[in-house]
Amino acid sequence: MKVLDLARNDLTGPIPWQLGDLANLTHLSLFDNRLSGSIPPELGNLSDLVVLDMHSNRLEGALPPEVFNSEQLTFFSIFYNHVSGPIPPEVGNAVSLRRLHFDANRLSGPIPPQLGTFDQMVYLSLLANNLTGRIPPQLGDLSNLVYLALQGNSLSGPLPPELGNLTTLDYLSLSHNGLVGPLPDAFLALKNLVNFEIRSTRLCVPADPAFQAWLEGIGPGAVVTGNYP
Repeated sequence: MKVLDLARNDLTGPIPWQLGDLANLTHLSLFDNRLSGSIPPELGNLSDLVVLDMHSNRLEGALPPEVFNSEQLTFFSIFYNHVSGPIPPEVGNAVSLRRLHFDANRLSGPIPPQLGTFDQMVYLSLLANNLTGRIPPQLGDLSNLVYLALQGNSLSGPLPPELGNLTTLDYLSLSHNGLVGPLPDAFLALKNLVNFEIRSTRLCVPADPAFQAWLEGIGPGAVVTGNYP
């Protein structure tokens, strides 16, 4: 078996650990069900897995590091669940990841710097969790990133200027966090942004003409606090 698609049904109960015995599986889709319990670490035995999609269920417990064992994995999604605990640093083992959907769970602790190791990543969403600490500067190494959503957490501190290296970014939301300070000058390099949100933070936009022109270039997708130092 290469592909197992059980999405959009009324399946209940836990994900059976025996799915980890499907040694040739490349695509596993379980989204839009009512599955519950924890994610079985045995899914880490699927070394050829390319897509693992479990979003919109009732899964809970910790995110097992083993699920990132496949170096072929390009798409991983668990949004709209109740998964809790830290993001394991072993996420960096899935070196081919392009899309990572962790949003709308109960993940806590810091954003691991290993999330900055994916040179093919285009989409990273961590919104609506309980993440804390500073945004790691390593996220600035995601040279192909187009979408970055960090809103709705408890992130703190100033923004790392390295985020200004994300010149392919067109969506950046930092709203509803404890972030503070002025936007780094390096953000002026983000010329592809069409959506930029920092409301409900203590971030502020410098009042110099270069930043004002930059904001105008983003257009109506720029939602700021209105605070200027």
